[in-house]
Amino acid sequence: MKRLAVIGLVALSAACVTQPTASSSPAATGEPAALTDAAIRELIVGGWIVSAESDYYIPGFSETLWEEFTEDGAEIVHVYEDDTCVKEIETMNTRWSINDGVLITDYDDGSRDRDQVVSIDQQSMTLKLEDGTTGIRKRADGCGDRSSI
Repeated sequence: MKRLAVIGLVALSAACVTQPTASSSPAATGEPAALTDAAIRELIVGGWIVSAESDYYIPGFSETLWEEFTEDGAEIVHVYEDDTCVKEIETMNTRWSINDGVLITDYDDGSRDRDQVVSIDQQSMTLKLEDGTTGIRKRADGCGDRSSI
């Protein structure tokens, strides 16, 4: 169960920008332009935790996770023994990229997740996962940093 939750976490929350559709161009709606892939890449770098608002939030487990996205495309998921975040019990390394507003996560076993970035800003990120659920992340400096929740 933990492994599935970690994979769900890696597959990457309040909204600041929504990806455009053909009928919702900024010119047509008068809204600000959507984030470019480059802007998403810049905003995603750093640490994130699963928000309690996320569809796959698991009380007692989600609080033990912290993920880091690095500028070079590495993603590191840290799993701690408990919500004190003192003893790390597992680390999972993946690769990430952004293409047409989609967060692509590549795993060592060759599998891949493709999750739509619905919104992202300095404090939160919302993803529409491949299974249709919504994943919400909050910016955090570590596993125990729940100040943004």
